Amino acid sequence: MHHIDLGLFKYQFEFTQEILKDVGGLDLLKVFDDRLRQISRFPGLKLASKVGHLKVVIAADYHHIMKVALFAVDNIFEEWNQITCDELCNLYVKFRKMYIMSRKESYTENELKVFEDAIINWCADFKKIFSTLSVMECSFPKLHSWRYYAVTAICKYGALNGLLTETYETLYKYYVKNPYRSSNRKKVMKRIVNAVKRKELTPSDRKLIYRKEWFSDVAVTSAEDQEQYSSAEGSWYRKVLLIFKFFQGSSKEPYELALVR
Repeated sequence: MHHIDLGLFKYQFEFTQEILKDVGGLDLLKVFDDRLRQISRFPGLKLASKVGHLKVVIAADYHHIMKVALFAVDNIFEEWNQITCDELCNLYVKFRKMYIMSRKESYTENELKVFEDAIINWCADFKKIFSTLSVMECSFPKLHSWRYYAVTAICKYGALNGLLTETYETLYKYYVKNPYRSSNRKKVMKRIVNAVKRKELTPSDRKLIYRKEWFSDVAVTSAEDQEQYSSAEGSWYRKVLLIFKFFQGSSKEPYELALVR
């Protein structure tokens, strides 16, 4: 969720870098980068060679950094402004637990209470540690909305994952942004259309797993007059990206559409 990746964790990580710079200057920041670089890579972890010197950091970068930042911060200094390194490390631990809980698809009443307590504890420690580094004393809108409205939003609208824009951003990236960049601004629309055609899922151009019922949410069967699109098994198995219902004009009968992949 960009609210956490590009918002809350971004604040936490940048303030941590300020503390390290204040304690030991650029030399300590270099130690921090070296610690990150020495962490063994594993599937799903991608880190730039010099994280502290990145000019542009995107949400994916912060997502990878939050997995391992705790190990780079541990015992990197003793005390700063009456804040110990252990307190800073505990903040990262609390953030990670809170982040994992925010990714759940559903909650019980007890889990919501635990999640709310985790948010309150992390927010309190965040302001305690970083307030002196912020001219606003950490009175950030994203921090305020997370502290007071995250659980309320879950109760009213469902899991936070259901509020994500990640699906649409991914579709835009692969079907519009990348084809546009490769077009050199010549025949842009034609290149975008061709890219969509190439990426459109068919039984013949994707791995077998995409045609397995256990992998999919729905099975699509062609109409009788569309036999040229039928698969060998008679159906395509697909993942549902979006389901929505709308009414046209004064009609009381809704149109129900599904975006599948």
